[in-house]
Amino acid sequence: MSVLPDEPDFDEVYDPATLAALRLAADATLLFTICPKARCRRAGCCRGQPLACLIRLTPAVPPPARHCLARLTEAHRDGLDFDDAERECADAIDDLARWRTAVSAGRPQAARFDRSPMATLRTLYRTLDAVPGGLPPLPCWEDD
Repeated sequence: MSVLPDEPDFDEVYDPATLAALRLAADATLLFTICPKARCRRAGCCRGQPLACLIRLTPAVPPPARHCLARLTEAHRDGLDFDDAERECADAIDDLARWRTAVSAGRPQAARFDRSPMATLRTLYRTLDAVPGGLPPLPCWEDD
């Protein structure tokens, strides 16, 4: 069953790099821990349609943590390499790390699958290089 009743088949709408970047963004915020799809919770990562999950579930993530994704994608669009982006977004990355720690502490299944936030963010940043036109800013990453 679909997360949103009228959502398209994202595998047909988005190229593989964009799907990978969206899944990594969902994974960076540990959305799989609150995803309604059991396969995502069991796998410990997004296995569904990531844009739908980002839109629906990101509001549960505190704004400072979700700003990390917005700031990193903006830094990528500005042409910064990852090391410069990491320095530029250090406070937002710390906010995301605190969120991930809090989620992992409350959910043993999240801790089991939790990779370093930096490893996930570095992989996301590298993946953005392959996204045609870059990942657009997503309103769900901004303040409510």
